[in-house]
Amino acid sequence: MWTDFSSRLIDTTKSTLGLTRGNKSYKKLWWWNEKVQTTIQEKKALYKIWYKSKNPDDKTNYKKTKRIATKAVARAKVMANNDMYEELNTKEGQNKIYRLAKKQRWVDNKGKRNNE
Repeated sequence: MWTDFSSRLIDTTKSTLGLTRGNKSYKKLWWWNEKVQTTIQEKKALYKIWYKSKNPDDKTNYKKTKRIATKAVARAKVMANNDMYEELNTKEGQNKIYRLAKKQRWVDNKGKRNNE
């Protein structure tokens, strides 16, 4: 009875509202690099292993890798910030300062265009 109701409800909803494809535009993070990518993938793989086994040794391995991944992300962000600051000190970087300030103002207003 429940499966019949749920399938009819889903079919009616799909026919009435349609389907969305989701947000397919991947926004590349400015600090992301290959080392971060590999450590995050390793962390996810170890989490899946620990989740399936619930073994304390697997949990320990996962937590170690999680700490390493967190440090890799922090290191990548610091390096990216240092590179950006060095770029801003150049002649070409002077124009970028205004774009960053405009973006920051927009973020500070929480996406509101008007200063409300």
